[in-house]
Amino acid sequence: MWIESFLKYLKLERNYSVGTVRSYGDSLRTFERYFKGNDEAADWKIVDSDIIRNWIMELADSGAKPATVNRNLR
Repeated sequence: MWIESFLKYLKLERNYSVGTVRSYGDSLRTFERYFKGNDEAADWKIVDSDIIRNWIMELADSGAKPATVNRNLR
């Protein structure tokens, strides 16, 4: 729900393009799947710098190119 509200804000208030909004949505959903891991009850409130850092390292270790990692961090 939080993601959809943010994407709506980007589209309606910031006038971002459909492609940009879609890209943000993809990145946020990918990150959400990562931090929820095996605990679907996990909430965005638990996200801290350690979780983000571990996600970045996992992306890099999985062979993601630096541009892909950077795109996911914007």
